[in-house]
Amino acid sequence: MVDYDSYFYPLDAIAVWNRLYGSRGFAQYQCALPLDTACDGLLELLQEISDAGMGSFLAVLKCFDKGVPDRSLSFPMEGYTLALNFAVSPQAQTLLDRLDEIVTARGGRLYLANDSRMKQATFEAGYGPALDDFRAIRRDIGADCAFSSLLSKRSGL
Repeated sequence: MVDYDSYFYPLDAIAVWNRLYGSRGFAQYQCALPLDTACDGLLELLQEISDAGMGSFLAVLKCFDKGVPDRSLSFPMEGYTLALNFAVSPQAQTLLDRLDEIVTARGGRLYLANDSRMKQATFEAGYGPALDDFRAIRRDIGADCAFSSLLSKRSGL
């Protein structure tokens, strides 16, 4: 048995863990891959990271059950999710763009809450037709003109 703080926040056991990434900080990358493509997709992602000579001080792999299909921007899908942190650099940006291509080709998607750089095409490929429903709801209630963020502008919401 462990207390919830050490279970949910393991990095807090390392003083100033965020300094591991340098003064520019880090970008978190979290993707989900469907069950039928997850094994090959994860191997391809890890090979790409290895080939780039980059690594992550933190890696989390989880198995997801079926998501909630009637929720427009629900991230989980039946399959696996991988979360990684990379020190911000031009090389990391190039790597993350390549990881996006792999995830998209494998029918996966990125986690919006952890994203700081996803392109609109990657977002649209990952969230598909449900995204049109979400955009329609925003438009119908007038939220498309009243609320925006860097994420909504970058992703075309």
